[in-house]
Amino acid sequence: AATMCEGFWTTSQLTPAQIAALHKTQSDDFRTRFSGKRRLRGSLLVVPDDDEGVAAMASLELGLVDVVARAVLPRDDAERKFIAALGRLTTRDRNILLRAPIQEVCGTLFDGNVRVVPLVSNVAVLPTSRRRGLGRRVMRACTDLAVDWNYDEVVLEV
Repeated sequence: AATMCEGFWTTSQLTPAQIAALHKTQSDDFRTRFSGKRRLRGSLLVVPDDDEGVAAMASLELGLVDVVARAVLPRDDAERKFIAALGRLTTRDRNILLRAPIQEVCGTLFDGNVRVVPLVSNVAVLPTSRRRGLGRRVMRACTDLAVDWNYDEVVLEV
């Protein structure tokens, strides 16, 4: 969370209390997104620094894109939409479908109007670690992970 705050936000303009609140908010957000069981999985990728801290980071998460509106659905809306669509199925159909790859699940649930894409977000490099190729390195790690997940593209969410 500290790397995200320091690498993304201009914390020099914030009070210590504001920085502490930002760190807590970011930590809570990461805990919600990257721990526990989610059907739309995600991973937090980091590049360590020389002091065993984190010099650069990015997150890669599966997200839903509304093909008609050409828009990425907000994370919470995507989870709710996914869970609601699964809830409309019979138990038998849901159990069969959940064994399928996530792309097939979404194709079935949303009639092709929504597709799953790996979303890259939270890209941050500490100011003291910039100009060393770490941003490129963490982005390469995201694209490599997307390939491991059987995707041939990523979407940069800003």
